[in-house]
Amino acid sequence: MEIYDDLELFRKFRFNRESIYRIVDIIADRVEFPSPRKGSLLALLQVLLTLRFYACGTLQDGIGEFIGVSQPTVSRTVRRVTKTFVAIADIHLPSQRKADTNKEQFYRAGGMPNVIGCVDGTHVRIQAPHGNHAQEFLIRKNFFSINVRIVCGPNLEIMNCVAKWAGSVHDARILRESQLFAAFEGNNKPLQGIFLGENIYIYN
Repeated sequence: MEIYDDLELFRKFRFNRESIYRIVDIIADRVEFPSPRKGSLLALLQVLLTLRFYACGTLQDGIGEFIGVSQPTVSRTVRRVTKTFVAIADIHLPSQRKADTNKEQFYRAGGMPNVIGCVDGTHVRIQAPHGNHAQEFLIRKNFFSINVRIVCGPNLEIMNCVAKWAGSVHDARILRESQLFAAFEGNNKPLQGIFLGENIYIYN
């Protein structure tokens, strides 16, 4: 952390110094072993390894060399820290009461009524996958990706995230087969309100 200035640190890990330390504080007791043992990494190094992997998506061997650990250690560390992030994220669609609160906040911010949240997608670049279905991940911009769809509330909190579809899958299909769609169109008590998104989400 002391080797890089703030700009270089952000470029390599996509988080500023304060945010990295905050992440470490949040997950340290979940990822560090109770007592030191040979080969164990401090929470800070585990977070840096994981953020570096997220930031560059390169081979784990290269990331290990960057910090000075083996590829298997990188693999175990990224898996451990990622599972910890997922466990504490508490990502879920709102109740109707929370949805109504979101509507009020969106209206105060932009004057548009009845908005619960905003939906959009992005293509996360990945290495070319192996197997017969590799071409499903190749998109028009000529790289392989996963098509990730995220729903956010008025305070930029993530309420729903789907990151399992190949890059070539249409956004409308991802929406139709999602928990979000079921919450509005399902047989159970649906949410009342609207989500803002591009017209690409209109299913033909």
